[in-house]
Amino acid sequence: MQKRFSPRRQVIASGLLLGFLLVSASLACHVPAVTEAPRPVCTPPPCGPDEVYYCPDECPGGCGTICATPTPTAPTAELPTPASSEESTVVVSPTITELNVSCQQEAWGWFEGALEMVSGVREQIGCPTREHRALTAASQDFQHGYMLWREDEQLVYVFYDTGGWEHYPNRWQEGMLEQDPSFGPPPEGLIQPKRGFGLVWQEYPAVHDRLGWAFSEERLCDEAHSQTFQRGFMLECMHDIVPRAKIRVFILFHDQTYAIYSPP
Repeated sequence: MQKRFSPRRQVIASGLLLGFLLVSASLACHVPAVTEAPRPVCTPPPCGPDEVYYCPDECPGGCGTICATPTPTAPTAELPTPASSEESTVVVSPTITELNVSCQQEAWGWFEGALEMVSGVREQIGCPTREHRALTAASQDFQHGYMLWREDEQLVYVFYDTGGWEHYPNRWQEGMLEQDPSFGPPPEGLIQPKRGFGLVWQEYPAVHDRLGWAFSEERLCDEAHSQTFQRGFMLECMHDIVPRAKIRVFILFHDQTYAIYSPP
């Protein structure tokens, strides 16, 4: 005979089942959502047609990625011929197993010294993009920075001790006043700049205010060089003075910041 549950037991069982389903649904609705932390996103540097992107360490979102030249491995040898099939040769495509992260163009003398000796410069400025070249230049020291003129581009560069660099066209020509007498005599021991440097200093109040007065005369560089890099360029000026030469390498970055390397 088949055993049947009483109506009272059926009601209790149905209630227990309904309660279990309600509790399960409530727990499912309150499971905390898991969200990933936002990852940084960076723009990799522009690479040449023979370069690939390479991450030397950790590069979340592309940050820290550099350009590198791939060095492919040689194709693998032929595989043994299967005993039960016709002869076949499998050629494996070259794969990148080693990345040559050295620059294709060499940095010139003192510029290579700056890359080696000034922390972070090599990573910030990148590789040289052209051969270095000699040029005619002049420099002058000020209370709060420097000026440097280069003849090939007729530009006057201004470097501030507080940070940042700018450049202005050299508009001074022979026959123009070398100095503006309206500025009056300089403080004792200081000098009013003249000619190209003086014209920039006179025409741009911000330059005058931030640099202050000069404390040395303008002087041609006995040796000067320049070289362009991926994210900036370098200018070198050497004054052949006694007891030893005074060399400055100005490292100019595209973000308008700069550093100076003075070889010992």
